[in-house]
Amino acid sequence: MSPFTTFVSRKVTATIAVFAAGAVVLVGVAVAQAGAGPDTAAPTSQAVDPAALEAALDSGAGDANAGRSQLRADLKAAFALTGDARHDALAKIRQDAQDGVYGDRIEHRADRRQVRHDLFFSLLPADLQSDLTKLKAAPADQREQLRGDIMTKALAGGYGPDVQKAAEQLQSLHKG
Repeated sequence: MSPFTTFVSRKVTATIAVFAAGAVVLVGVAVAQAGAGPDTAAPTSQAVDPAALEAALDSGAGDANAGRSQLRADLKAAFALTGDARHDALAKIRQDAQDGVYGDRIEHRADRRQVRHDLFFSLLPADLQSDLTKLKAAPADQREQLRGDIMTKALAGGYGPDVQKAAEQLQSLHKG
């Protein structure tokens, strides 16, 4: 399933869940009002307790905060590493985020980020895509040299005039 299809499926599922929760609240209110006349008390076993329903719906907020806290802790630990260990740790965090380990919100963001990345990457020239793929797969001790080679080739126009212009702008920003 593509990231876009997954994203759309989650949106539809979330929308249905919100409507279902709203329907439960409305049914609970209707049952409570129908059973509560002036001389009869609403049966508590059949009525929906609004406070309990609100607490149940808000229970996901704690999970989201826990997921964010765990993500921050994992990122802090990963950035304390160097070389291939850092690269591997960040790749694992990225995969965990896409798998929903840090919660639905982070998973949604990771999926959106991956879709944008794939779209942007597909717009690059094929030889630049190839070089960037090699850079990503390279061991840590070779990455700096490969980055320099890619930048040199980009500045020389080896990837085309558009990439050359972008590289020149990037270089001027980096020096400034």
